Amino acid sequence: EARLEVVEALLTIGADGEACRAAFLSAGYADGADAPLVGDVLRFRELVSRPVGERAGAELALRGDRAIDAWLAIDEYAMSVRRRAAMEASDGRAVLAELATTAVALRRLDPLRRRNVALQAVHVHLPLGELLKEAQKGGFLFRDGPFGSLLDEIEDRSYSTLFPETYAHVRANALRARNVVRDPAAFAAECRAKIAETLAKAEGVHDAFFPAEKAALAKPGGDVGCALALPLATLLERRLLVEARVKSPASALRKMLRQKNRGAVRDVIGLRVVVLGPEGSSMMGPGAVDEPSAAALYAVADALRCLGAELRDRFKDYVAYPKASGYRSLHATLVRDDGLCLEAQVRSKQMHWDATFGAASHAKYTVERRDAALAGDVDL
Repeated sequence: EARLEVVEALLTIGADGEACRAAFLSAGYADGADAPLVGDVLRFRELVSRPVGERAGAELALRGDRAIDAWLAIDEYAMSVRRRAAMEASDGRAVLAELATTAVALRRLDPLRRRNVALQAVHVHLPLGELLKEAQKGGFLFRDGPFGSLLDEIEDRSYSTLFPETYAHVRANALRARNVVRDPAAFAAECRAKIAETLAKAEGVHDAFFPAEKAALAKPGGDVGCALALPLATLLERRLLVEARVKSPASALRKMLRQKNRGAVRDVIGLRVVVLGPEGSSMMGPGAVDEPSAAALYAVADALRCLGAELRDRFKDYVAYPKASGYRSLHATLVRDDGLCLEAQVRSKQMHWDATFGAASHAKYTVERRDAALAGDVDL
């Protein structure tokens, strides 16, 4: 029955018949070990099954309540396992079969054995799954959406197994956030209007957003009505592209572990503000012109305080100090009146293009957050 469930999971993500057959036969080990692809599945399973879980138990026992430090130490140990698996995997379908088998194991096993599978999944399987997702984007091995859902299920079940109390807390916050952000587009539009209204009252906003009208405003008797045909708040609103989302519980917990910041589990609402240039063009891509000034970006970051109280120690300036990947953006964390935390990003069109499609893209970051070496040219 479990083997049939694995096959069902593979069919759902669009795997071919050979991958389904190999996954079914490999679960029996001796049955059909010489069949096409079955050997690849078994070899890959051996590579990714090195006892990270056993080492994890030792680390946790030695470090006591320093759980986050222990987690990072375990991940460091798992590095060699996933790197070797990435380099030696000969067929991406073997990775698919092992991921489907892992998902079914997390659904069916008893709590003790499920914990060992969860540790292995988080430190080895998921990074390799993200790598395969990036390498085969738009390819023929699987359908992108269902495959992403499979990875999300593995991640969700793994973290809820390993950190049940913390994960329950994060999940409750995510549920509250979904009640607030019932319609992400409407929530984003509301935030956009509030930010624009706040900007309209700020000093220096004309110089930051409307440099071409500066001369007209400087003339005797000149006012905003002379240079701007519409109300200032309306024009500012047109210069902002805003997107909102509710983060998954796993995303918030992963951030906590990565940054060693327990407060990150409260960051369940995400807001992205893309600031357009003076001409208001939303065209993006290499060589795109009409970029906003740095002053405009910082002005928007200041205006975010209309959405909640800013946590000053959480502000990150990746515009003045870009990441090694070239990623640029302003990050701010705000606490709303209802106690939920909102993490906001402010960037220009070009910064957004680079973060989405360029060297600083989120897809590459998703792999590199686990192991930068996996982002190399690995043929899966």
